[in-house]
Amino acid sequence: MRSELERLPAPNYLYKVALPKLPEQPFKSDSLFIEDRADRDAMSSAQRERENEEERKRRSLVVQHALPRPKRLNVEMRMNADCVENAEMDELIKQEMLDLMYLDDLHSKKTQNLLLRKREFADEELLAAKAAMENEAQRLRECAQKEDEDEDEDEEDDAECLFIPRLKRFGFVDGDGDGDQIGDGLDAKKQEFNVLFEQIAAHKKKVDGIERKIGIKMNGYHQIGQQLLAKNGSLRKQLIEMHDELRIYRDLKQKEAVIIPQRIRKWETLIEREKQRQSALQNEYEKVKKMHDSLLR
Repeated sequence: MRSELERLPAPNYLYKVALPKLPEQPFKSDSLFIEDRADRDAMSSAQRERENEEERKRRSLVVQHALPRPKRLNVEMRMNADCVENAEMDELIKQEMLDLMYLDDLHSKKTQNLLLRKREFADEELLAAKAAMENEAQRLRECAQKEDEDEDEDEEDDAECLFIPRLKRFGFVDGDGDGDQIGDGLDAKKQEFNVLFEQIAAHKKKVDGIERKIGIKMNGYHQIGQQLLAKNGSLRKQLIEMHDELRIYRDLKQKEAVIIPQRIRKWETLIEREKQRQSALQNEYEKVKKMHDSLLR
């Protein structure tokens, strides 16, 4: 490698690299960050998210929280239709509820190009309406509390608020009133009794079904418990037998450990004796053979 490096051509010119003089303080600028396409897209997306959030806040709470929406209007949710003023108010409330149901259904489909409102309200108007609604709710609560206090103080007033089936609405029924009041009170009590009886019957039916299920499950659990107990007993017997066998095998192993060396020594002694006897026999055989050979000569 050194010879190859030495064969490289020598430079023809000399170069001097010089850096410009740097300032003592680091360079600072307010325009170092330059927006590119991705930054603009991110800001546009964030802006659209903020606009969608503002748009969502202007919708009803049913659409905001994805709550279940009614499919039809309950026509029995009305006040006393005998009064003209209440009837007009009921009609306005009914129309408002129908409009809300239609708009909630339209906005719940999350259509981007189709947004319909009854009216565009400013934030100040919404806050003012909310404050007015809270004040009205507080006034109604105070009135209801005052009425409750007045009813508690009036011990002679025995009127009871019940659901009147004939009128299909709640109303006050006085037990000491006229015939219609007494009849309405009896009908209300009958209906309350029938409702309670049906609830008790449904609850009893449900309890009976639960008791049957519990009985079936308890019988099944009892059978499984008996099977597990029998299996546990057999396994316990097997474990005891295996423990006894293990103890016997261990005793035999200990005895064999003592007896085997003795047997080995005994066998070694017998083998040695047999070797000596065989050696003596061989010697005697040699002697007899020599005598036989000498006699034959």
